[in-house]
Amino acid sequence: MPYQQEDVYIAFCGSFHSEEMGKKLKVELVRAEHVGTDATLFREIAGRPSGSGAWFSWASAGPLDVSILRQMAEPETRALVFALEGVPLVGLPEERIRRREEERCTIFLREGLPAPSADPRIVRLEERHIPLLDGLFDHPEVTEYQREVYRSAYENVIRAEDTEEFKGAVYGFVSVGCLLSALQVSTEVYPSIRFRRNRLINPFTRPDRRGQGLGKAVMSHALGLFPRETVTYEYDGENETALRLAGACGFRPVLNVDLYEVELQG
Repeated sequence: MPYQQEDVYIAFCGSFHSEEMGKKLKVELVRAEHVGTDATLFREIAGRPSGSGAWFSWASAGPLDVSILRQMAEPETRALVFALEGVPLVGLPEERIRRREEERCTIFLREGLPAPSADPRIVRLEERHIPLLDGLFDHPEVTEYQREVYRSAYENVIRAEDTEEFKGAVYGFVSVGCLLSALQVSTEVYPSIRFRRNRLINPFTRPDRRGQGLGKAVMSHALGLFPRETVTYEYDGENETALRLAGACGFRPVLNVDLYEVELQG
């Protein structure tokens, strides 16, 4: 069954220096469910701890007045805003709102139930596995971006403790003491609206072991963790192999998200 853009939106996740200002902005969220089930539009007051930076995601199909970010993000001089493709940003002069055309993100949705993977070589990585990350990225075909960003993301998730609102894990294919493929999995919980957002992020397989089904095995295992829930995958344009992997595992593109840089001061 095909999906429409209106059926799945990402949740708004803003970071505000002033929690009181954060509470003034209403959040629109669509529950990520299959078409024809329970795709209900929710509105929720959002507040975030102060001092955590100025990143924003706008999930509404309507324009975002970015002038309010000037008050929320003080004393930051700029904000980075993710918005649905085609949704205008208004409220400041055009020259202070710049879209980064090369940094569009595509969000994919998996429909149907995956076949569970019982391969004992696929495990949830623990701190004892962290030294294996070096071997995963130690290859001449690995880009500096992948080596720095992916490795840091994996390690941070492995070390972090789960909370009631957020649970993260990294699953990997470990064979003969070597980590050959890995994938980041996260679940965000919004208790007030009984919403769970499940995401698969940053799949990576050693270049010299690609084409052997390792990445697909890890992704299928991760999908098996959510047999009756919707799972999304975000593609940032940096990894064409990961894009092909998502398609092979049944993910379908549902919407694009654009990144804007907004100059707040001036």
